[in-house]
Amino acid sequence: MTVLIPGSAQLVAGNRRMGRLAMRIWMGLIATGVLSVVVSYFSHGFAFWAISNTIVLGVARLVLMALAIGWALLFMDARRLGQPLGLQRQHRLAVVGVNGVLCFSVAGALLFGAHMVGVQRNFMITMFGDGEVVGAHDGRFNVLLLGGDAGAGRWGLRPDSLTVASIDARTGKTVPVGLPRNMSNFPFAEGSVMDKQFPKGFDCDECYLNGVSTGPVTTPSCSRAPRRRVSTRP
Repeated sequence: MTVLIPGSAQLVAGNRRMGRLAMRIWMGLIATGVLSVVVSYFSHGFAFWAISNTIVLGVARLVLMALAIGWALLFMDARRLGQPLGLQRQHRLAVVGVNGVLCFSVAGALLFGAHMVGVQRNFMITMFGDGEVVGAHDGRFNVLLLGGDAGAGRWGLRPDSLTVASIDARTGKTVPVGLPRNMSNFPFAEGSVMDKQFPKGFDCDECYLNGVSTGPVTTPSCSRAPRRRVSTRP
């Protein structure tokens, strides 16, 4: 009973106040979940907001942890209500074993869910925690994804993988655009700091696109960087 409807055992043979509270919380969570699924079906933007908002993720993590503790307490109380000491030894061992498996399975699943939500929250904080947050431009968010590549004896951290993820602000659909790491003469926005340094584009000796992230302020610094050549032929 506690597995399917938390608090039902207490309503039948225990503390009814506790049972009513547990059932109300459970029904409220079910209603919230169903409502969220329905809203997400008609508004993909809501789903994208829910899985990317660090406050929502933090609250969801705390709720899952509280559910794990509360459900475990209900299992322990349900075992007490079953009066296992009045059963035969074989039945008593079976009840203890089944109750323990159910308790640890449900609580463990909820705690693992809380851990995964925490991982998602930390990911969002790490990816988007720095810099000024801006709104959509022409209905889209454009995010630059860089895959870093560094090692012993190599100068700086250069991304060999550069992808621009263009995200539709309303639907959340994403279009990835790959940028060649060895692109030359890459232009910068007019009037920017890099445009003043490289008015004709990133055109210093062997200055490929993946060298921009190392912060080359002067041409000599960039030209000293060892590079690996990648053939552009098909």
